[in-house]
Amino acid sequence: MKHNEAVKGKIPDIEKAIEAIEYIEKKKQDESNNIMNVDFMVSNNLSAKAEVPVGDIVCLWLGADVICEYTHDEAKALLKKNLENATVTQKKNEEDLDFIKDQMTVCEVSKIL
Repeated sequence: MKHNEAVKGKIPDIEKAIEAIEYIEKKKQDESNNIMNVDFMVSNNLSAKAEVPVGDIVCLWLGADVICEYTHDEAKALLKKNLENATVTQKKNEEDLDFIKDQMTVCEVSKIL
């Protein structure tokens, strides 16, 4: 169940990351303004504002203190693949949980009889 909850939590984060890359791409096409104003979290209760130049690469945090640079297309492809995998994993976990619940019911009914 914890794994299922972790996967459910990752899906919105991945979707937000894809939206952010699409926003950066749109901002990049707007030649008049290649600066983005962003708010970012420094720690749990502290955020800061920054002006960030729009570039051709984005950095994705992959976990375990690993950050990699990707082009916009590579990043979107990776995130879409991760979103697809997370969705499939979530569906499979829910099917497994439903099966286990059914088996528990069968065992309880068999125990009574």
